[in-house]
Amino acid sequence: MLLLSIAAHGVELHVAVTGSDDNFGSAQRPFATLNRAAEAVREILPDATEDITVFIHAGVYRQTETLCFTEVDSGRESIDVKWISADGPNKARISGSRHLTGWQRHTRRIWKTEIPSGMAFDTLYEEGERLRRARWPNYRRDPEFPDAAADYLTTLDGSPKLTNNHSQISWFEYAAEEPPPPELDISQLKVNIFPWGICDWHRWNCAVTAINRKTRRIYFNNMGDSTEILSGARYFFEDALALLDQPGEFFFDHQTYTLYCIPYGKKHPDKLNITLPLLKTLVELRSTDSSNPIRNFQFEGLRFEESDAVAPSLFWWKHTWGRTDHALLKMSNTTGITVRNCHFINSGRHGILLVGHNTHNNIYGCLVEKTGISGVTISNRFKPADKQPTTDISERNLISNTLIRHVGQLGLYASCIELMNTSANEISYCELSHSPRYAVTLRGNTGTQYGPPITTDLPPAANNYLHHLRIHRCGQDSGDMGALHAANINNPGGGSTNTFEQITITDTVAISSMMDREPDGIFLDWPKMAMDQVFRNIYILNTQGEPLRSNGPDNAQSALLDNVSWLDGFDETKMNYAAIGLKPDFPSEYAHVTTGTKPLSELRPEHTDSGGVHDFPANGVARLFDNAPLRCLCSFEMKDISQSNIFSRLLAWLTFRSTRPSDKTGKAVGQLHGGAAIIPIPAGCGHALKLNGKDAYLTLPAEINLGSGDFTMTAWIWKKRPGNYIVFAKGNGFGAKDQWSLGWEYPPQSRNISFRCDNIYFQSVPNSVPANRWTHIAFVRRGSAGQFYINGSPSGTEHDMRSIKNLSNDLPLMIGRRQHQQEPAYFNGMLDDLRIYSAALDIDAIGNLARQNPQQRKKQ
Repeated sequence: MLLLSIAAHGVELHVAVTGSDDNFGSAQRPFATLNRAAEAVREILPDATEDITVFIHAGVYRQTETLCFTEVDSGRESIDVKWISADGPNKARISGSRHLTGWQRHTRRIWKTEIPSGMAFDTLYEEGERLRRARWPNYRRDPEFPDAAADYLTTLDGSPKLTNNHSQISWFEYAAEEPPPPELDISQLKVNIFPWGICDWHRWNCAVTAINRKTRRIYFNNMGDSTEILSGARYFFEDALALLDQPGEFFFDHQTYTLYCIPYGKKHPDKLNITLPLLKTLVELRSTDSSNPIRNFQFEGLRFEESDAVAPSLFWWKHTWGRTDHALLKMSNTTGITVRNCHFINSGRHGILLVGHNTHNNIYGCLVEKTGISGVTISNRFKPADKQPTTDISERNLISNTLIRHVGQLGLYASCIELMNTSANEISYCELSHSPRYAVTLRGNTGTQYGPPITTDLPPAANNYLHHLRIHRCGQDSGDMGALHAANINNPGGGSTNTFEQITITDTVAISSMMDREPDGIFLDWPKMAMDQVFRNIYILNTQGEPLRSNGPDNAQSALLDNVSWLDGFDETKMNYAAIGLKPDFPSEYAHVTTGTKPLSELRPEHTDSGGVHDFPANGVARLFDNAPLRCLCSFEMKDISQSNIFSRLLAWLTFRSTRPSDKTGKAVGQLHGGAAIIPIPAGCGHALKLNGKDAYLTLPAEINLGSGDFTMTAWIWKKRPGNYIVFAKGNGFGAKDQWSLGWEYPPQSRNISFRCDNIYFQSVPNSVPANRWTHIAFVRRGSAGQFYINGSPSGTEHDMRSIKNLSNDLPLMIGRRQHQQEPAYFNGMLDDLRIYSAALDIDAIGNLARQNPQQRKKQ
């Protein structure tokens, strides 16, 4: 009766961690739990005539079950139900985890604690940071690519594409020098693997079923996906006690219900905030009928944190496109819901997930970060069981003034924002960053990628308006993608047009182990099925691939491109930089935001004339423009080489940097051509020159000649796949006695490397230069003998070079191709630390050079 009398004048209910559920829910006598407050709201609603506000006071409210709101909790036409953080944004925290105590030492470094029987979980947190399952090779955070899951190993071979009649067991072959750790228990062991070799656009997490160390084969359950496994596929193992060896890792034994962990912190784990997630979905708004949706419901200033993951798994859409998936906040059959100034952090799956019928909802001023999969997903990609088109409507939702970052921490196929078969939504004034794959991906209702264009009964993706977005640091761990991605949206004449306007995209670059097609700024995917999209006032900088790429020419040719930075006539004055990104009223509790984006003149790499060098933004990774000057660094410390006076014999030394090379000096003597790019490699290993095997190469002055005396050529190389890829060349290597080239596999397909002159091959031993791993090569002419060295050791016997005379000509020295126009033999992969000496280095000097790259680079 007390609550009903209050309701007649408008109701304020209060919840506090110091309260009691036996209280009335007043400010003086608050409830203790959110569930009790929800019960009180249900009691009040039938007779309410004014808004009902639940004030949640500062503290952590740990849920042991999903806080679920249904149509009985809904507001009415003139009544809003509001759940508000009483003490300001981020103070009232709804958590899906519980604090773990009872830790005991297992070994000097490893702690353990018992978990109640029957529990299972797939992620863990310490002081708000995600802990990782014990894995091999270990995760190593690269500050330039914090959202990549490296380090990786790579396969040598794998199972072919399976048919429906075959087993669900796939396999791959590992390298002899990279065997799994001994005594590895496979009862829970998982392998995270990219199928299709270099196709780095999704990563499976599958249970290992067997290891055959004699054949070097790993067998695993592919969970029904018949995709083949080829050579060069990246992978790592996880979830075994034998792999637990570094801080930030854990292993949970499902048989004994014992949790083992090496925490980040140095204190006793009972004093560390190590938390175990109990829930996969933390809060859910779900009406049972789309004709009676939940409406007039608000969350404001709340923090939603720490939910569990799902493993093993394939793609997120295998969870029926969201129907059976999870999020910190999941919504189905809703309209007019407001989520304002809320913080979503440490989700095992999505941050916010709108599934099925959802209209006119408003997400504003929020921070979404550290998600297992995506940030905000809107999905209506469904047909009911009778296969008829869905009657659900997904449209006119707003995501605005929202910061979404560090998504895809557990699943690579992730995006800051995903729009699946949803229309007329507005995505505006957002900052989207730090994703292993997309910033925004948009899918519609066309058919399969191959075959004639068709339209399905799925809902379309039309009339979405995306504007004033600041996008950066996406595509960190995958290829064949764009920061903005659209696929199967629209057939020719289909009418599903979406508009992208006032958007900046910077630093779309992948980690060096990613060997698929370089990430692009915008990618219109599926031939003839991403037609007629509108791009207006778009600025793209530092994209490893193309600013705009099209799967087939039709998508790009049909697009309306109005004032875009990669086309002639770009007018920078039409860019509304001051309004791009977050608005001034974004909550300062979540981030100190400098609103707006700098003008192009302040972001563009400095372009200088001959003798200059690019000056790249400190927060970005640079893609060099065609024919841009490159600095040739020609100094080093004497301790690098064991031979005296060798410095004076160094003809050229090329290393690569993304910022000013202030620690070494030299003049600019090189030019990049085609799609050449300088990319970072793992922390502590600098940068490398990435060449695409199509049109990318580098030229140095013609006066650099080997001459008729002794010489040495050395380089670190990473070949994307076996084949004839030129590293150094002055000419062709055949038809003229003064022309030469280095890079051939001879005999063909022998996976070695050869120096070719006058059509004579001087080669290393077969299988000495594998693909997909860093290899140090050196070729030395000493008198009349030639010798290859691979990773610091001689490779094969000496070669007789008495017929090779003066190797001097007036052709440019080329890196990454030869002079021959009909068959340039472009290098496909990465190069670093290229040196040419007019002297024969001894084995100690070559060994020193081969040891200068950190060992972890080779594991990349």
